[in-house]
Amino acid sequence: MKSFKNILGEEIKTLVSSKQSSETFTQFVIRTPIGLEVPIHQPLEAYNNICIIKDNFEFNRNGPISVLTTGGSICIPSQTAHKYKNISNVIEETIATHVPGGMDIFFDTIASEKLSVFKNSERIKELAQQTSTILI
Repeated sequence: MKSFKNILGEEIKTLVSSKQSSETFTQFVIRTPIGLEVPIHQPLEAYNNICIIKDNFEFNRNGPISVLTTGGSICIPSQTAHKYKNISNVIEETIATHVPGGMDIFFDTIASEKLSVFKNSERIKELAQQTSTILI
């Protein structure tokens, strides 16, 4: 199991890589800092399932806002724009599953190139397109 990597402000650890699943899926543990909001993005081909391990998380999926607590989950079909925010007073932990695989390669590239949202937004958009994701 790989160690946590800082990916655009979140700590992400790959549990199951694309390679391990024959490109079928990838699975991660994600630690989201207090107050961090991940901007709206839209996977064109991937389906996501997010399970809350600890505390409260706010999801905005094509407009409606859902607040999830420990043990809750949300499914995000492909072609669905969404964003999320840690609204708790602790570091939020989730397990995220992406189908098909490939998101681990996106995250690994961001970590290895030490990309920043503020300094490298064009490169991040380019990488996102390679995973069939639109950053809105």
